Amino acid sequence: MTDATPDLTSSAPEVPEAVATPSEPKTPDAIQPFIDTAYETSQHHVESAELDKFLRAHIKTFREEWESWSNSAKSAYTHMMTAQLLQRKAAAIQIGLGHAFKLPDPSAQTNLLASLQRTQTKPTKRYPAIDLPPKLRSPIS
Repeated sequence: MTDATPDLTSSAPEVPEAVATPSEPKTPDAIQPFIDTAYETSQHHVESAELDKFLRAHIKTFREEWESWSNSAKSAYTHMMTAQLLQRKAAAIQIGLGHAFKLPDPSAQTNLLASLQRTQTKPTKRYPAIDLPPKLRSPIS
């Protein structure tokens, strides 16, 4: 009985290290908190490494714009792309089972991305709808 006890304690520390190592990135960066949040909402359906790879590949395509976005826009985008990954997995399962599966029009995703980009730009200045006489106008700066 004493021989079995040291074996259990010596193998216990190895298991958490093996589990923690693959899920943690080697170099944490500014994108990681958003990936972690998206993973928390979909952890039962997608692996952390798979989600990390998918999101980083998409964010990499517009890295300069990503840096200028607000945190809420970044969060919305990562959740939208997580939903897209889950949709692809669902389609693969349905097709694998022999069921017909039609993907929806991607224009909704295009519209959301365009909307997110518009919210990050400063709107142009507009002139008043009522035309004032020149003496009452203030210079527009």
